[in-house]
Amino acid sequence: SAFPQVRLVACLDVGTRVLAAVRFGRYAKAEITLAEDLRPDLKAGSLVMLDRGFAAYGFLWDIAQQGADFLVRGKRNMKVRRIQKLGRGDFLVRVRIPRHLRTLRPELPRTWTLRQVVVAVPGSRVRRRLFTSMLDPEIRGSEIAALYPRRWDEEIAIDEIKTHLGDAAAVNRPLILRSRTPARVEQEIYG
Repeated sequence: SAFPQVRLVACLDVGTRVLAAVRFGRYAKAEITLAEDLRPDLKAGSLVMLDRGFAAYGFLWDIAQQGADFLVRGKRNMKVRRIQKLGRGDFLVRVRIPRHLRTLRPELPRTWTLRQVVVAVPGSRVRRRLFTSMLDPEIRGSEIAALYPRRWDEEIAIDEIKTHLGDAAAVNRPLILRSRTPARVEQEIYG
């Protein structure tokens, strides 16, 4: 088409709702690939909150190795072994890094100790597993669980760009930008 389809991955400071880092790419490029490109912009000491689409061991390992912490919703197929109970629904767990991934990335450990916080979805029997690199038992599991909904601040901020930037935009339709080159699309979104 005359208008290129663009994918956007953003890192937002949830306190100020200011974009800390953003990457654009063709729509065919996976979000995790764009996030890997964005990762070097993350600051040591920060907490990166992610949805389950970003629960990739190599990506999370890289975040932790650069001195940032992460909090991510776990995928259903993530298998863990509980090591220690820290509180109600709060556990230290050991995950096994798949062999095929360790073949591609030999620096990854065979196993990795993470923290799992199980939270109930309000008004439902559904429970979600959150995984984090914050292992300090002084931080209560309920505090970690209370942080995760703040991830939606990023979704709301991006939604504001989508719904207020373009007249033809709607929640279930793509945002239509006037620009026709990647550089101009980026400039239009930043504007």
